[in-house]
Amino acid sequence: LAFALGDVTVVCEEVGDYSNHPELRRTMRRGRSEGIRVVAITQRPAEVSKTVTSQANLTLCFKTIEPVDVEYIRKKFGVLGVQDLEDLDPHNYDFAYWGDEDFLEELGLRVSQDVVAETA
Repeated sequence: LAFALGDVTVVCEEVGDYSNHPELRRTMRRGRSEGIRVVAITQRPAEVSKTVTSQANLTLCFKTIEPVDVEYIRKKFGVLGVQDLEDLDPHNYDFAYWGDEDFLEELGLRVSQDVVAETA
């Protein structure tokens, strides 16, 4: 359906449950050239397929304390440690991000302090 419509945004909550579905994988791999944007949301980043994460222009990470997910984030994005992720305050909408900072601004998200992860 997304390919038929073109120029749409698809929101997929709990993307880890669907990230191996053939249609979502196809949309993630080929959708950008068709004007399809995908917002993929998960509480368990370690369960998301590489097809999804490899296509991301921008990744936001809010407070995360599950050890498997923290270790996944550390390996995938750099040197953020457990304490860094635990210290993010969800009431203030604190987040760490990796990726296209211009895209962050296009989304209307403002960064009040430097929360960018250092990469190895």
